[in-house]
Amino acid sequence: SSGINAECPLRPGKLCDSTLADRINYLYTAPGTTTFLHWLVGMVFVFYFASFVLLLRQVMRPGVLWFLKNLNDPDFHPIQEMITYSVMKHVRRFAISCVVFGVSILLIVWAPLTCIPAVLATLR
Repeated sequence: SSGINAECPLRPGKLCDSTLADRINYLYTAPGTTTFLHWLVGMVFVFYFASFVLLLRQVMRPGVLWFLKNLNDPDFHPIQEMITYSVMKHVRRFAISCVVFGVSILLIVWAPLTCIPAVLATLR
C-alpha cells in the first residue's frame, strides 16, 4: 500500500520523465518487477517511518505518542492480537495506517516536489 501511495506524488514530469502511459505499459510488460519495486519502496518507507517513531519515543516524554503501538513494549504481542481481534478491527487498523502513511508520503514527497520548483522559479 505504501509503495503505491509513493507512486502518486511522483506524477509524470516531476521526478522522472516517464508518463502515466509508460508506467502502465511497464506494469503490463513486467508485472513482477513492478510489484516488487512498489513493495520494496513501501517497505523501505515503512522501515524509516518506524525508525523515526522509535527515535521520537526516545526524545519525547512517555505518553506523547500514546496512539502508536510501542514495539519495544514487553506486553505487546502482535501475533496474539491478529488471532483474537475481529476482521473489522483489522480492516479499520489497515485503513487508518493507509491514511497515516498516505498523508506522510504527501508531506514528505509531494509537498517538496511541488514547492521547491515554485520557489526556485520565483528566485530566477
